[in-house]
Amino acid sequence: MRWTIRRLVLALALPLAVGGAFEMWLGPAPALVAVVLAALLVGWIAIGYTVREAAAQQRAAASGLQWLQALAQVSLSLSQGLDRNRLLRQITEALATLTSAHNVVLWELDAASSRLVRRAWTTDPSIGAMELPSSLTLQQGGAGWIARHREALFVDDIAQDARIMAADWALSRDLVAFAGAPVAAGDELLGVLTLNLKRGRLPEGNDRALLLSFASQAAVAMRNARLFADNTRLYEEAQQRVRAAGDAGPARAGRQALRGGPARLRRGPRAEQPALGGDRLRPAAARPGRAR
Repeated sequence: MRWTIRRLVLALALPLAVGGAFEMWLGPAPALVAVVLAALLVGWIAIGYTVREAAAQQRAAASGLQWLQALAQVSLSLSQGLDRNRLLRQITEALATLTSAHNVVLWELDAASSRLVRRAWTTDPSIGAMELPSSLTLQQGGAGWIARHREALFVDDIAQDARIMAADWALSRDLVAFAGAPVAAGDELLGVLTLNLKRGRLPEGNDRALLLSFASQAAVAMRNARLFADNTRLYEEAQQRVRAAGDAGPARAGRQALRGGPARLRRGPRAEQPALGGDRLRPAAARPGRAR
C-alpha cells in the first residue's frame, strides 16, 4: 500500500515539476512536450515495477506450491508405510530440490548418548564426496548450536562464523552459505536439518518460514515412523513368543507321558479296596478264636 501511494505521487509530481521547469526556461509549448514525455517515462517505470512484482509474486506462489507438494509427498510416503531410511532420504532429497542446496543432511538425535547421528543426506555430485563426521556432540558445529537452542540458523558467510564445522571443506566447494532448522515435534527434539548452499542461495522471507514448516512436518513423519517401527518390532516379538509356546506345548506333554508310562506299568493296576474290613466279611465259623 505504501509503495502504491509513493508511485502515484511520483506519477503526478514528476511531470508537473518537469513541465514547470521547462515553462520557466523555454515557454509553454516546450513545457507541454516535457510534461508528456515525463508522464510517459513515469508510466513506463510504473509498468516495469508492476511486471517485476507480478513475476516475483508468481515465483513465490510457485515456490510455495512446490513446498506444499513436497510436504504432501512426505505425508503420503508415511501413510504408505515407506521404509524409515527411505523416508528420511526422501526428506533430504526434497529439501535439496526446493532450496537448490548442494548438500542437505538430516541429523537424528540419539538421546541415550546425547549425540547427533547423520542418518540421511543428499549431496550434489558436482561437489564430490561429503566430508562431514558421522556423528556430532551437541557442542559441535552449527547443527549442535541448533540442537541446543532449538532455533533456526542462517549464515550468509560461514568464513565469518566460528559455529560452523568443516568450513574449509565447504568453502573449497564454494558452499558459502549455511542454513539449519530443528526437527522437533512439540517439546521433543528429534534431530536437525542442515543445508550447505552457494552464495546468494540462502533462504529469505517466506522460504525461511516454509523451511521451518517442512522441518516440523519432517519431525511428525520421523516420530510416526519410529512408532510404526517400534510397534512392528513388538508385534514380531509377540508372534515369536506365541510360536515358541505353541511348539513347546506338545513336546512338554509328550515328555510327561513318557516319564509317567513305565512307572504305571511297573505298579500294575490298582486293586479295588473293600469299603469294610476283611474280618467283618468272613463267616462267623471261619473267624479264629470263636469256636463254640
